[in-house]
Amino acid sequence: MLRSLFGKFRDTLLRRPSPEDVQVVLEAGPIAALVTALLAIIFALSYHGEGDGPVVYGWAGATVLLSLFMYLRGRKAARREVAAVSRSGSIRIVVFSLLFASPWSALAFLTLGRTDLAQQMIALMVCAGLCSGAAIVLHRTLLAATAYFGVVLLSVIAAFALRGQTDMWPVTIYVVLYGLSLLALAFLTARMSKAQETSNNELSELADDLHAAHEEISVMAFVDPVTDLPNRSVFGRQVHEQIARAEEGQGFAVFLLDLDGFKNVNDGIGYHAGDQLLQVVATRLREALGPDDEVARLWADEFALVVKGVDEQAALKRAAGIINSVSKPAMIDERAIYPNASIGGALYPRDGETEHELIRKANIALHRAKENGRGRCVLYTGAMSARIAEIDRIEHDLHVALLEGQIEIHYQPKIDLETGAPLGAEALVRWNHPKGGVLTPDQFLGVAAERGMMLDVSSHIFEVIARDIVAWRDAGAAFGKIAINIHPLDLKSPTGLLANLRRLLTAGVRQSDVVIEITEGCFVGRDTDEAAIALDAIHEMGFELALDDFGTGHASLSHLRKLPIHELKIDREFVSGICHNQHDLAIVSATIEIARCLDLRTVAEGVETAEQIAALREVGADIGQGYHWCKPVPAAEYLAFFEGQRTVASAPPPLARLASDHKTP
Repeated sequence: MLRSLFGKFRDTLLRRPSPEDVQVVLEAGPIAALVTALLAIIFALSYHGEGDGPVVYGWAGATVLLSLFMYLRGRKAARREVAAVSRSGSIRIVVFSLLFASPWSALAFLTLGRTDLAQQMIALMVCAGLCSGAAIVLHRTLLAATAYFGVVLLSVIAAFALRGQTDMWPVTIYVVLYGLSLLALAFLTARMSKAQETSNNELSELADDLHAAHEEISVMAFVDPVTDLPNRSVFGRQVHEQIARAEEGQGFAVFLLDLDGFKNVNDGIGYHAGDQLLQVVATRLREALGPDDEVARLWADEFALVVKGVDEQAALKRAAGIINSVSKPAMIDERAIYPNASIGGALYPRDGETEHELIRKANIALHRAKENGRGRCVLYTGAMSARIAEIDRIEHDLHVALLEGQIEIHYQPKIDLETGAPLGAEALVRWNHPKGGVLTPDQFLGVAAERGMMLDVSSHIFEVIARDIVAWRDAGAAFGKIAINIHPLDLKSPTGLLANLRRLLTAGVRQSDVVIEITEGCFVGRDTDEAAIALDAIHEMGFELALDDFGTGHASLSHLRKLPIHELKIDREFVSGICHNQHDLAIVSATIEIARCLDLRTVAEGVETAEQIAALREVGADIGQGYHWCKPVPAAEYLAFFEGQRTVASAPPPLARLASDHKTP
C-alpha cells in the first residue's frame, strides 16, 4: 500500500501540469503577490526602533518590489487562456515559485538566531503560514509547491545551524515533519481537486449529452424523419393555433392528401424509393403553398395542409393546383414515377370549430374522394356524416348479427339446360335483420370489408355451409355441387380463406361437394399477386374454380388463360337481353364458344323466361340459374326443390316451372 501511495505521489510530483492546473495557479498569483507584499510591510513595521530595523526595511522594500513585479506578471498571464503546457512552461512555474519563496528564505537568515525571541517567533509564524498557503495555492502544481516551502523550511534549518544554535535536532525534526505534512496536504488536496474536476467534467459532458438527447427527442417527437415536415402531433396544434388567430369572417381549409398507388412503389421498387418519393412530394407541397400556409406528414403516404383565406370555390381551385403539382413525373432511381393524389377538405368555420372536428371531416371527405375515382378533391358535406353514421350502425348491428346467428345462407339452384335436372346451387348470404328485414350482400358486405370484419363474416358463411352439407349427407339426401362466393378481400388476404377451406374438409365436406366462385374484382387493385397464389393453392387442394360475372370486369381473356378455371358464369346483364338484343346474343355466343374451346362449363345467370332457356340451349349453354326455376331459399326448401326437380326432370312431360315468372331484384 505504501509503495502504491509513494508511486502515486512520485507520478503526481513529476507529472506535467495540465492547462487547467496552470490556469488555477495563474489566477491565484496576483492575490499571492499582494499578500506577500502586505506581510512584508507588517513585518517591517514590527521592527520600528530596533537595531536591525534598517536591514529589515531594506528587505521589505525589495520584497514589495518583487511582489509588484509578480503581481503585474500574474495579472497579464491570468488574462490569457492556457491551451497547452510545455516543458519550459512547467519549469517557469517552479522558477516563479522560488522567486516567491526567496524573500522568506532570506528573512530566516536575517532574523532567526539574531533577534529577540518574540521577533524570531513572528518570523517563524510568518514563514510557516506562507508555506501552508503555498501548499494550498500551488497544490495543482505539486513540484512548484514543494520547491516553495522546501526552500523556506530548509532556510529555517540552515539559519539556526549557522547561528550555532545548540540542540538543533528538535528544530530539524519539527521542520521536516511540518514539511512532510504540507506535502501530504498538497498531494491530497490535488487529488481531491482533480477528482472533483473530473466529476464536474463528466457531469458537464452528461449535461451536454442530455441536452443533445433532449433536442433529438424533440425532433423525433415533432418532426417527420423522412420528409423533415412537422408530424401529426404538431399539425393538430397548428390547426388549433389557426383557429385561435382567425379573425371574424376569415376562414381557412384543412386538406388531407393521400398518394394514390403509393404501395405499388414500395412493393415494386422498394421502400427506399418510397421514401424518396415522399421527399419529392414534401418539397412540391412546400412550393405549392403560400408563406402563411402549413403542411405536415401524418403517416405513411398521407399529408395534411392548412390553406388560409379561402372559401369553397377557392379551396377547390387551390386543391386542384396542389394535385397538379404533386402529379408531375418524378425521377426515382433513374425511373420515372407518376404520382397522383386525392384530397379531402373541410372549411373553417363552416364544417367545424375545433381541430379534431375539422381533421375528422377532412378525413371523411378524403375517403369519398378515393371512392369517387381518386385523383380529385372532395370537400366535406353533411351527407357524408350521415353516411358514416349509417356505416357505423351497420357495423354495430353486424357484430350483433354474428353473435345471434342472424347471418343465414340461402341456396339458388343451378339447372342442366338440356335435361332440366338440378346440378347444385349457389350459396348466397342473407342477413335476417330484426328491423330491416332480409338484406342482400350488397347492403352490408362492403361495410364488413371497410371495417375489417370480412374474415369474421366469411368464417361464419363457411361454417353454415359446412353444417348444411354435412346434415344433407347424413340424411342421405342428394344436393349436388354447392358454389361458394369468395370476396376479393378474402382472396387478397389468403391466410384466413385457406384456413376456412381446411375447416370445410375437417368438418366432413368433400372437394367434390363445392365449387369456389371468384370475380374479376379479385384481380383489380392491390395484392393481386397474393390472389393468384391463393387460387393456385385452392386448386392444389382439389377444389374447382368458377369465374363469376364474366365479361363485366377487366382483362377477362387474360384471366382465362392464366387461372385454373373449371366453370364460366355468364352475367345476367347479357342473359336478360339475349332474346331481343343482337349484341347481347353475340356476346353470350362468343363466351360459350370460348368456354367450349377451353373445355369449361358455362352457367347462365338470371334466367327468367322460357324464351331465354330456348335461346341459351340454341347457343350451347350448359347450365342455367335464375328465378325461372327458383329464387334463393333456405337450406330445407332447397333440399325439397332439389328432390322435386329431379322427379320433374326424369318424367316424360316437359320441364315444369316451379317459380313464378317475375324479375330478379
